[in-house]
Amino acid sequence: MSLTINHQTNDISATGSGSVTIDGSAIGGGGGAWNLISTTTVSSAVTSVDFTSISGYKTYALDIRLSFNYGSLNMRFGTNGSYDSGSNYEGATGVSLNSSGYKYGVIGIVYIRDLERATTTNFRRASIMADVLRLGSSSVSAATVNSAYYGNAGANCITLISETNKIVEGTVSLYGLSS
Repeated sequence: MSLTINHQTNDISATGSGSVTIDGSAIGGGGGAWNLISTTTVSSAVTSVDFTSISGYKTYALDIRLSFNYGSLNMRFGTNGSYDSGSNYEGATGVSLNSSGYKYGVIGIVYIRDLERATTTNFRRASIMADVLRLGSSSVSAATVNSAYYGNAGANCITLISETNKIVEGTVSLYGLSS
């Protein structure tokens, strides 16, 4: 359906095509698209899931669907396959995606913005926001990480690592948002 709005004549009309026009000008689409960069499938116990040589996007998303054999999941960033375990995550040594009470899995989306542009200053840091479900032995908890930051220069790789090296199965997909 096509929608046409003319504010000068207060005319609004609809036709069978698929566009939106305001005062004679076509309105563009809704922005970029999520492009699949890579998917990792875990079918036997591993210590981590790594994504290396990441570049080309301002915003990334990780679609995480992982099960653990009693383990926590942390996210770290780095350069050329060397991951930063220092206190560059707002004083922590990584971004925690589940707490000690929920050590059976994580399902959810993690958004990462400005990873490649991060510097050691507070003005340009990678920001991380996660909406995940944490799976416990008898409960599920929603977790939102709203204010995690990574403040080291020019990261181009991401790792998801279990504190007890017990990521058992699942998938993680990395997407980049085109402009």
